[in-house]
Amino acid sequence: MDRPDVPARSRITGAPAAPAGHSGMACWICSRSVARFEPYGVPPRPGRCPHCGAKPRSRALVRLVRDRIRPRLAAGDRVLEIGPSRFSADHVIGSRLFAPARCVAVDVRRRHHHRRLGAGGRFVAASAAMLAFADASFDFILCNNTLPYIREDRRALAEIARCLRCDGLAMIDTHRHPGTTRTAHAHRREHPGLGGDWFAANGDAWVYGEDFLDRVRDAGLEPVEKELFPGAPAEFFIANGLKPRVRALFGSRHRSGFRRFFGPGAGERPRVPPGSGPPPNLLPPV
Repeated sequence: MDRPDVPARSRITGAPAAPAGHSGMACWICSRSVARFEPYGVPPRPGRCPHCGAKPRSRALVRLVRDRIRPRLAAGDRVLEIGPSRFSADHVIGSRLFAPARCVAVDVRRRHHHRRLGAGGRFVAASAAMLAFADASFDFILCNNTLPYIREDRRALAEIARCLRCDGLAMIDTHRHPGTTRTAHAHRREHPGLGGDWFAANGDAWVYGEDFLDRVRDAGLEPVEKELFPGAPAEFFIANGLKPRVRALFGSRHRSGFRRFFGPGAGERPRVPPGSGPPPNLLPPV
């Protein structure tokens, strides 16, 4: 989906972030020192790198793939991203971040930033609700904050489940808000003060609520939400320009998918319902 993201290109170096207590901060994407992460979003909050423009969720995604997903992929494995952003075209699906796996990107039409996928990824013009791939084609599917822009989102989730291998994993992370899922149009009527920028950043088709997990299960995927950096001190999040707590939602057709990417015991325990405490920390530190 075409959403505001990173205006500049940079190289992922993999250099370690600034240690806790260091006077300077660092960006995981461009590895440059950061005196202050810039505000972004609606409402504004600090987190955008002033050099490469990477947001907190983008930095966390790159760290997750580099340290957790890529080591469990081999030559011949396949990765699919649905609706890659400009940032992903430069740093994720269009880079060698998933190597040695083969990467494919899909969107409803080719946009300017899709031209940058090059040898590191292949683009296919296709609807997420009707993916042009055989059953069980992919080991990892990335659908990162894309579903709120897809009107046929239930069909898209079913297509993700169909195309995912039995021991594959899908990252289906998206914003979730209090209450039940409603259309973006209904949410706009309920909150007339929200401008177009809010819907551009959060979704122009759906505003998901606490019942989003039911949609995921109806599609044939078991959802599990994980802490990406459990046990990390507050200084870690400050030094790397992250929110105080970083979570991501994953889905798999079978618990073997969670075991493959997250180790023994992953996916064995159900997610804790909202309001009843934090979810189990099944993801080792990355």
